[in-house]
Amino acid sequence: DVASAGLGPSITIKAHLEGFPRVSDSVILSTRVAPIYDLKSTVNETSFEVDPGESLVVPMSVLNDGNTPDRYDVRLLSMTNSTGINQLWDIYIPRDSDSLYPTENGLQRGDIQYLEIITNVPNQVEAGQYVLEIGLFSEEAYQSETDSEETHLRELITIAITVREFHDMQIMIDETLENTVKIAAPGRTVQYLVNVTNNGNVVDDAFLNVHTMNNDAWNEDPGFGILTSWVIRWSELENFGSEVPTQKECLETSTVSGATEAGRCYFVSNGGVWMIPSMNAYETITLVASIDVGPAAALMDREIGLKVTTPVGSSLEG
Repeated sequence: DVASAGLGPSITIKAHLEGFPRVSDSVILSTRVAPIYDLKSTVNETSFEVDPGESLVVPMSVLNDGNTPDRYDVRLLSMTNSTGINQLWDIYIPRDSDSLYPTENGLQRGDIQYLEIITNVPNQVEAGQYVLEIGLFSEEAYQSETDSEETHLRELITIAITVREFHDMQIMIDETLENTVKIAAPGRTVQYLVNVTNNGNVVDDAFLNVHTMNNDAWNEDPGFGILTSWVIRWSELENFGSEVPTQKECLETSTVSGATEAGRCYFVSNGGVWMIPSMNAYETITLVASIDVGPAAALMDREIGLKVTTPVGSSLEG
C-alpha cells in the first residue's frame, strides 16, 4: 500500500556487543513520504444520441487516488462539430459553490465526489457528429512522461454526441403583414405572401401544393378539385421589407432533376408541380402565391389551403 504523504514513524536502531546488555550506540531513523497527486475521473457513458432542444446529463465521478489531500476543477475545453469548428452550446459544469456545504472541491485521500455535466442542445442545430471535451485539473502541477512541461491537467474526457436528423417543413402566413381573407371577382387574381421554412436540421426539398375543401374536410390530394378553371402560380419575393422588393417568377424545368439551383423555386412541367430544391436547415424563403379565380366562379366563399411537403413525409403528415 502507498503510505500517506508527510512524516512517517521514527525507527530506533540500537547496537551492543554480544554478551553485554549495555547498548554501545543507537541511531534514530525518520521517514518522509513524498506526496503523490493522482485524480481519476469515471464517465460510464461517453457516446450519446440526442435531438435538438434536448438536455443531456452526463454523470461523472472524481476520485482522489493519491496519498495526500487534493483539490480539483472540471473545465470545458472545447465543443466542436465534425469539422472542428467551435460550437456555442449551453453547457453547465457544477462548481463547488453550488453546494450547500462548500469545500472548494477538496478531496481527502480515497474520497470520491459525484457531479453531473448538463449539456443543453440548441433548438436549432444541424444533424451530425459533435465532440465535447472536458478537462480534470489538480491544484498541483506535475510533469507527464510524454511532456517536458508541467501541467495541472490530470485527465481529458471526450464525449461524442450525435444529433439525430429530422425533417420539418413549414408554411406560414404572417397575419401582421398579410390578410388571409381576400375579396375578388370571377376572373381576377388574389395573392398571398407566405414564408416557407425548413425547420428541420438537414437539407431538404419542398414541394408546393394547393388543396380545397370537400364538404367539411380537406382533400389530401393536391389540386383545385372541382374548381377546374382555377390556377395557382408561385413566385419568389426578394428584398422583402426594403423599399424596392423584387418579385421573381419561378424557373421552369421539364423534370425534377433539372431543378438544381439552391433556394430557387421551380415549376416542373412534367407533372405540373412546384418546388423549392435544397433548402438549408432553418432556412426561410418568402414566396407569393397567386391564385387566378375561375371566370365562372360562383359568388360564394371558397377556402383554399396552401401546403408544403417534403419527399420524406407521408401523404397525410408531409
